[in-house]
Amino acid sequence: MLYKNIAKKLRFRINSDEFVVGDVLPTERQLMEEYQASRVSIRKAIDELVTLDLIEKKQGSGTYIKQKEVVHLMDQLRSGLESSQKIGQTITSDVLAFSIIYPDDEIANRLKIKTTDRVYYTKRLRKLNERPQIIEESFMPVSLFPELTIRVLEHSKFEYIEDKLGLKIEGSYQDILAGISR
Repeated sequence: MLYKNIAKKLRFRINSDEFVVGDVLPTERQLMEEYQASRVSIRKAIDELVTLDLIEKKQGSGTYIKQKEVVHLMDQLRSGLESSQKIGQTITSDVLAFSIIYPDDEIANRLKIKTTDRVYYTKRLRKLNERPQIIEESFMPVSLFPELTIRVLEHSKFEYIEDKLGLKIEGSYQDILAGISR
């Protein structure tokens, strides 16, 4: 399927430094020439990126970069921590904050809920062999995880969601701030 390949290439370009949020994507005609593809293939590729919420079409104006995907550094860190656990190292989580709040517009939009829906706000310090590795802040809809507790958060949140609740994590939004520990 040619359009899948085109969508993949465009997705890479969107997430690179080639575009910033708000930039207009090249026109259908330009993309047809660039990828040597039919209008149908280009439209299917664009529709796939619209579905992923990366771009938006504005009739008569063009197709714009709506957002970029956040690099999955947390997934890499999580898998790195889990790999460390498999070779005998200890992973722990200290829960620094645990409360139920109403989300602001940005959080509600990202979670695809209303600002009147309650969410858990959690903040954890993840440690490897008692050495701090990362501080993680999360917002999770109460309706999806009605029995979330501090005890659950002291362990693997992803294991709880996927193994205990039987839910599949399709994605997450993560803002990553780096700092130097002393």
